[in-house]
Amino acid sequence: MLRAARALALLGVVAASCGKSQPTTVLLSINNEIGSTVPDEVRLNVYDRAGTLFPEARLPAQGTLTPAGLPLLGTVVVYVSDSSSELRIEAHGLKGPQMLSQATVRGMPEARRQITVDLVLRAGQLTDADGDRVPDSIDNCVFLSNSPQTDLDADGVGDPCSGSDAGIRGGAPNGNTCTADTGCDSKHCIDGICCDSDCAEPCHSCVLAGARGTCTAIAAGQDSQGDCPEEAPASCGRTGKCGADSTCALYADGQSCAVAGCAASSQSSARTCDGAGACRPAVVTACGIYACNGAVCAASCGLDTHCAAGYYCVAPDCVPKLDVGAACAGANQCASGFCADGVCCATDCAGACKSCATPTVGTCTNYAAGTDPDAECAQGLACTGAGACFTRCTQDSPDCETGHYCGANACAVKKANGVACAAGNECTSGFCTDGVCCGEACSETCKSCNLAGSIGQCAFVASGSRDTTGPNPCGPPNRCDGAGICQ
Repeated sequence: MLRAARALALLGVVAASCGKSQPTTVLLSINNEIGSTVPDEVRLNVYDRAGTLFPEARLPAQGTLTPAGLPLLGTVVVYVSDSSSELRIEAHGLKGPQMLSQATVRGMPEARRQITVDLVLRAGQLTDADGDRVPDSIDNCVFLSNSPQTDLDADGVGDPCSGSDAGIRGGAPNGNTCTADTGCDSKHCIDGICCDSDCAEPCHSCVLAGARGTCTAIAAGQDSQGDCPEEAPASCGRTGKCGADSTCALYADGQSCAVAGCAASSQSSARTCDGAGACRPAVVTACGIYACNGAVCAASCGLDTHCAAGYYCVAPDCVPKLDVGAACAGANQCASGFCADGVCCATDCAGACKSCATPTVGTCTNYAAGTDPDAECAQGLACTGAGACFTRCTQDSPDCETGHYCGANACAVKKANGVACAAGNECTSGFCTDGVCCGEACSETCKSCNLAGSIGQCAFVASGSRDTTGPNPCGPPNRCDGAGICQ
């Protein structure tokens, strides 16, 4: 027997009749589900039709439970004074404050005899729909709280359920709290209150002051209690309040739903709600040759950004952009977006060695190799013919522009007659004779291009002098006669 059995038994004796006859008792065997954790204590509740017989009896009365021999935790003797009333027994195992297991059992006592009842604690908690700590399996009023289990008329139905047409599963009158439809006489549990209908219409409630339990229309302008979720004013939809006709109120006619604006050269007016859930269309005005200036169309220009697409600003007016080939002063004036060499160009023509003005106006064309019409290449280098300048030279042409020659990988200006030279390509004349640029080949005997007083021009060697240069030199012992004859 559990250590607390004597205390429970003594409580029972008070309720039992005196005499030497066999008392009416119930021998309760409390078992633990095989494999389940053994509790430190067991709490026992015993009910009959008069209400609670033994509340929250602790087994054992003190200390930790010592099982009689698992799965049997122990036995308890319950003394009964009313043998005509069914006993409803609930037990739960605790480990500290935590409920580990629970079980219920019913037993019908027999007058002046002892019956045996087995109860098996199983892990978890049993269903308790009304939260009164009496499991549904033995509750005499399942959906309405009746923790004392009072039943004054002894009809097996708890007092809170009296008068219901559904016995112990009956419900409360309208206006009482509830957790399920079955807990109400009306079978309508709305917003935690027993209600006279399902109250499904918007802007109706069963919890209004003075009408609790009766589905009543919510007054206009009052919160809809979740029936009409509030929407943004821009939607022109629901305000979150109820309307005069007990429906969801919409934003009023004239409520602003969109501000005035301007985009893509189109000005839109401010918009208002129509009172029926829609935002009225905007009045759209085209800006014509002008662009938007904030929320309105510009009326004049000071910058190109004040003009519509396809126009540029010639203050104070916007004018159409120019076609390819038209004279221009900037790319902003051209429909193509490119202004090169003073004309609107079909493509980008920036950089050296190309032109949009020649030979075809409006078409970007590369300059011929060996030329540099715009003198854009550095240090006498010429254009490559592919829209770029040579960066160094290896030959006079086409690497160097006209009037230059290539020397030591760099282009230099060709030399005038009389300037020292090493080869004819260095000279403007094309002749390098006697170490200077010469106006002609000057290769005849007794002629020279490097004579004092005529350097750079071919002249006769003075009479009596020798001419040691040229293909037919006049050397010792011969001398020139001053007229081009060696004698």
